[in-house]
Amino acid sequence: MGAVPHLSVHDLRVAAPSGRCLLALDALEVAPGTALGIAGPSGAGKSTLLYALAGLTERTAGQVRWGETELFALPEAGRAAFRA
Repeated sequence: MGAVPHLSVHDLRVAAPSGRCLLALDALEVAPGTALGIAGPSGAGKSTLLYALAGLTERTAGQVRWGETELFALPEAGRAAFRA
């Protein structure tokens, strides 16, 4: 099993089909081995954030980088392979 990569997020935006902003995150840096909790009320974007970090969202702008891999630069099949 390889090393856990550093997570780096910049200018992440996820929009609903209507164009409404569901999530806006300017920056997040998480070092390998760090435990991170996500809390907030219903509808705050917790699940949307997790889906975006996994490369599962559509209508996404910005950068989610796991180590040297820029997630949204990969095609859908590449993101699926990365998750596997």
